[in-house]
Amino acid sequence: MRGGNFEDAPVRAGRRRWRRIRTPGEALVRVIVDFDQCDGNGLCADAAPEVFELGEDDVLRVRAEHPAPALWPATEIAAQGCPKLAITLRDDA
Repeated sequence: MRGGNFEDAPVRAGRRRWRRIRTPGEALVRVIVDFDQCDGNGLCADAAPEVFELGEDDVLRVRAEHPAPALWPATEIAAQGCPKLAITLRDDA
């Protein structure tokens, strides 16, 4: 697979799940949305459409919970521009 190293980690009853292994010095950003605070104005979807999507029902959806590093600047702008401060970015160590 492209984009990094992957490890095959078995999950109950013989199922397999792919888990991404970080390379040294690599960080992962996790997008957390407080949907109780979100009013669905769509400013985040305008700033980072690869990460956020506002549906026709005016409900926000997170398209990429762990966005690629190339999307981090736009994701940070989206989080900072949220008028309800409903978006949090966390280092998912």
